[in-house]
Amino acid sequence: QSAHRRHSSMVHLLLMGANITDWAGPDFVKTFCGDYPEIHCKFLGYFPDGNEQETLERLWQHCTDHPRHRVTYMHNKGSFRKERGNTKIRRLATQSALSAACLRMPFRPEYPCNLCGLLFHTDPYFHWTANIWTAECSYIRRLQSPRTYLQWRWDMYYRQLWNSPACSSWPRFPDEDNLEELKTFGLGRYAMERWVFSHPDMLPCDVTPLRLSRFQRGFESWFRPKLRKSRFIDQLTNATSELNPNVTRALYFLREEHLRLYPNESSAPNFWMDPALARSGPHGGAPCVEEEEEEKA
Repeated sequence: QSAHRRHSSMVHLLLMGANITDWAGPDFVKTFCGDYPEIHCKFLGYFPDGNEQETLERLWQHCTDHPRHRVTYMHNKGSFRKERGNTKIRRLATQSALSAACLRMPFRPEYPCNLCGLLFHTDPYFHWTANIWTAECSYIRRLQSPRTYLQWRWDMYYRQLWNSPACSSWPRFPDEDNLEELKTFGLGRYAMERWVFSHPDMLPCDVTPLRLSRFQRGFESWFRPKLRKSRFIDQLTNATSELNPNVTRALYFLREEHLRLYPNESSAPNFWMDPALARSGPHGGAPCVEEEEEEKA
């Protein structure tokens, strides 16, 4: 039961998977959407192999063409692994992104959020739970395309690696099959989870209750999405001591991204990111600095 159903909505479907070639096509989409006459479905194509970049590229292009639209990005996360946890998180994240709460963006005049999802995370990098979210096209169109960003993440990694001897502990050539390495540095498939946060004007709201620290058993039975400024933004803004090292690293990398990708739009101080970095220690969260000092000692 989505708030989208009160409006005329368009669903763009892109299908992927080597084992669905017999039925993946326009006829399936017509059948899939047949019970919902108020929703107009459009078949974007079929890929026997692919990843989130293919869909996000089309979402970005749609927003480039329709800057006044609002878009929701969702997918069947974890559906190939029949795990109860995956199913629960996917449903909660989808319910959140499609909720009336997310569709009520922006939140307040002093915090006009342009992104909304179940829960915004800062560790090990900025991302949404399940990477399912709703966003304003006026914001999305300002991002680099997903394809450009994916390559840029690799370029930035190697530039930092080779330009700083202190980063010698980093993997010289990260293994694209090693998900922990890719996750730590936001590379490969994980670049697509952080892509939506790659502009300095990103302002996330989420809809998870403040009292909830984890997705507790039975949470889905009483969960009611309520729009609010992300708790992590409040924590970063109001922190009185140095930050968790993992959060510091994520902040540093994100601010560095903003400065390099959008130099003309990142010159002004960021009202929540810069104060947080100022509290992150003598080096402002710069990675590898401590290792460099140890080598010189």
